[in-house]
Amino acid sequence: MAVKRPDVVANSDYAAILLWIQEDLRKDRFAVHRRIFMILLWCLILPAIIASLLMVGIRLGWLPADWKRFLDWVTVMFPAGFALYVFVTEVATGFPAWIRVGGLGGVLKQIQQESEWRASARERVAAKFKLSPSAWLVVAKRYEADLKQVQFRTNFLVGLGSAVFFILLQGLDLASETDPRPLAVEGPKLLIHLVTLWNETFTRITSLGIFSALLYLSGVQMVATLRRYIGVLSELAERDS
Repeated sequence: MAVKRPDVVANSDYAAILLWIQEDLRKDRFAVHRRIFMILLWCLILPAIIASLLMVGIRLGWLPADWKRFLDWVTVMFPAGFALYVFVTEVATGFPAWIRVGGLGGVLKQIQQESEWRASARERVAAKFKLSPSAWLVVAKRYEADLKQVQFRTNFLVGLGSAVFFILLQGLDLASETDPRPLAVEGPKLLIHLVTLWNETFTRITSLGIFSALLYLSGVQMVATLRRYIGVLSELAERDS
């Protein structure tokens, strides 16, 4: 692929490089999309369905009225269970290897693997696109600037998703109310009322925190996967410069 000026990159060339990165990330892209779908399924969709079924059953008299207390736990049980599953399958399984080689040895091994991957990716992209070092530098800067916009958009989506989840919790709370709460509680019932409010608040904050953390970490993983190519492009810009 020829470039007229060594420091100029056509939009078509930059788009072709982005397309190559997309194809090179086919497997990782599927994993990231699957992770986000699983978060939405286990933290948003399933709790909403189960809680709706519970409310309908209570309203129609199919379920005991005291089952209403399970609504808050439904919203925290699924996110907590999925977070535990992610921890066991992706973090805890690596502990034996880290203990065997030591924490520092594990970090150095990851650095070595990352260096080998970067060298392989550099040779693949250099064989497909014939650009000068100055042109690769332009591509690297444009790519890094575009990634910043992706990061901003990801943070916005995390905040939006957290707001939707909070609205869902509030909606479940309003829909599950059968009797209006008293404006004032006095006497021995005050302590019971405060404990109940604390329990409801704690479960909602916990479920909202788990959902937001999982969604945020998935976005961080996606951006970190894309940022690996900044090193590849930078090394191409430094080669023979």
